Amino acid sequence: MILIRPEIETLLLEVPSPPIHKMDGAVLKSFAGEESPMKAALQKGAEIRNKLIHRPTEPSVDGDDADLYVLQVEVAISHLMILLRPTDEYLRRIHKDRVFDEARHRERLATQRKQKPA
Repeated sequence: MILIRPEIETLLLEVPSPPIHKMDGAVLKSFAGEESPMKAALQKGAEIRNKLIHRPTEPSVDGDDADLYVLQVEVAISHLMILLRPTDEYLRRIHKDRVFDEARHRERLATQRKQKPA
């Protein structure tokens, strides 16, 4: 966002950041004109992370779910890169690949979970 609005550098670097759903939602929209398509997924991931840190006795995270979250973070980052450089075709290809990988992983998980015996 600093590349879009350099005058907010000190604010972004020196003040504690807001929750991820606000940063990738309303804040991003106000500076770049749109929210992250992964806003909800990033919020869910942040909530899981907080539970793991603050409640270590809770069940652990499934490896496939962790992989999915990493892919969702990559989609969010590549989306932000496109907002910063909208005419860069290389970044658009990267973003398209990340979106495809995330969707494929999500579909694979859904299929596996349907096939698991109860």
